[in-house]
Amino acid sequence: MAHPNIIEIFDLGEFEENGANKPYFVMPLLPGATLESLVRSSSQRLTVDRVVEIVSQTCRGLQAAHERGLVHRDLKPSNIFVMEDDSVKIIDFGVAHIVDTRTTMSLKGTLTARPITEDRLELLEGSYVLTVTAPSYAKATVPATIEAGKTREIALELQPVKESPADWKVVWERPNEWNIERDWLVRSGGNFVLSNFPAKAGSYSFTLWRKGKSAQWVVNYRDENNYCLFELEAKSLSRTVVRNGRKGFTIKVPHSHEKQTTYTLQVSVAGSTITHKIFDGKSWVMLDGLKLPGPDSTLGKFGMFVPGKDQVGLPHLTFKPL
Repeated sequence: MAHPNIIEIFDLGEFEENGANKPYFVMPLLPGATLESLVRSSSQRLTVDRVVEIVSQTCRGLQAAHERGLVHRDLKPSNIFVMEDDSVKIIDFGVAHIVDTRTTMSLKGTLTARPITEDRLELLEGSYVLTVTAPSYAKATVPATIEAGKTREIALELQPVKESPADWKVVWERPNEWNIERDWLVRSGGNFVLSNFPAKAGSYSFTLWRKGKSAQWVVNYRDENNYCLFELEAKSLSRTVVRNGRKGFTIKVPHSHEKQTTYTLQVSVAGSTITHKIFDGKSWVMLDGLKLPGPDSTLGKFGMFVPGKDQVGLPHLTFKPL
């Protein structure tokens, strides 16, 4: 599972120690400390704002895990890691549980499957088939031969089902006007291409493929004469506020990601504030903050702006309401 608030797992497997197989995980070495260590050793009390930010990031990571049917079951301060830049990683999923998991067993050659809820079974000698299903995971099936008087351990590994770009067409108005190129949804032209998400406070997250000189999107879109336009170029992020058909000043904010053509972005809308963050591979980094005078910026919709023959590519777009 890839999420900025969940520890990455690069590899997993088993090793033998004293005649027993034990699991191992390969994870990054994180700079920072657990929340438990911060609470115990910090020279100053954690501020309310910092605590709220830590809890908010933790909740975002938990939500992502729950959306994949994964329950941590051991969340505590020692399993919440606070990085040096105050970004948060949930660690130690060692006792995690996949909800709605169903395990069945059938004697080979028969059609009747028996549900399994126990960790240990006593079975008659014979050949069996074990099957495990869980939401968002591919079905796992393992044959097993049981010999009389012997104990056997059986490992079942579930593989996440990879989402197709076609699954994400539904978040857009006029979904059939998006084309699929490998793992990307690509749109050519169309001017204002709006999402189906409701106009409300929250965060939009997406990975953007800048196919040409720039990529553009709109926030707080109410109609073609009222919106906030953002344009990402190789060295800068530009923003322009359009009201009643009149364009305001265009302000360019430089960034240091000029070597990239793909960007993972988070656009948060709350009240009269619109903030942009970019994921640099380790954490979310502030890119831009805009405070609008006047009307609430959550009253309009989010979408892409693809004028003329321009193209833009996105594999997905998610929205998390506040």
